[in-house]
Amino acid sequence: MSSYIIHIPPGFCSETINREGEEVVFVLEGEIIHTLDDNLFHLHAGDSLHFLSTQFHTLSNPTDKPARLLWTCTPSLFAHSKKSKRRFLSTDRSKLEETNKE
Repeated sequence: MSSYIIHIPPGFCSETINREGEEVVFVLEGEIIHTLDDNLFHLHAGDSLHFLSTQFHTLSNPTDKPARLLWTCTPSLFAHSKKSKRRFLSTDRSKLEETNKE
C-alpha cells in the first residue's frame, strides 16, 4: 500500500484506466470529478472515495483552481512491474536502481 499527496491542476483530465488493486481518494483542497465505469462522483474538500482499481476510472478537475488529494493505492504505482512492462519512478532508491538496470 502506498499513499501520496497529488496536486491536480485546473482543467486536468486523466485518461481512462484500470489495473489490479484498490484505491482511496481523499480530497484535501479543491474539487474533482471521479468517474467509475458510468458513475460520476463530484468530490469536494473532505470527501473520499474507495474503489477497486479494476473498474475503469478517470479523474478530472473541471475548476479554475488546483485540487490537492491524499491518494492511497495497492499495489504501489511507483514500482517496476514486469507483468505490465511499465517503468515508474520509485521513492525507494534500491527499487529505482533495480529498475534502471533492466
